[in-house]
Amino acid sequence: MILGLLIFFSVIAVYAVIIRPWLRKKPWMQWFFANPVVEWIEIHLWRKSETILVARGLQAVGAIGAAAGYLGGIDWSIVAPVVPEKWQPFLPMLPMFFNALGGIMEWLRRDTTKPLELVDVPQEVSQKVATKLENADAAMIEAVAEVKKEEAKAAVLPPTVEQKP
Repeated sequence: MILGLLIFFSVIAVYAVIIRPWLRKKPWMQWFFANPVVEWIEIHLWRKSETILVARGLQAVGAIGAAAGYLGGIDWSIVAPVVPEKWQPFLPMLPMFFNALGGIMEWLRRDTTKPLELVDVPQEVSQKVATKLENADAAMIEAVAEVKKEEAKAAVLPPTVEQKP
């Protein structure tokens, strides 16, 4: 079971970090990512963010591991020989650690609002760079407000159905 969870998380991590970004750049895969079903899944399950996908994978590993441990599906005595004796009583709590780690990763991703190129700018910059940074902040705030306005409008209006004659 532990090996299965490791393989499960490895597949999610490799897909999110390597395969998905590579596929999104390929013109022959644009039809797949433009598919409304795929887009709906990406938006609602991981908000089209590779970081949130990996974080939710960790949370899934934690939830599945906790359930399997509770139901007796994980035998912690297999890993006990390589863990110091004072830490062995805490082995069954390992899935909760993965779940918490996934939650922390997702929270950090949601807290990130700027690209690293804008975050790691020194405090003392030229006036031109400072103006550009302020414009970037203002544009981001305006774009977020516009998206929220569109979401609110879509939530209020009933969906339109085209009637066939």
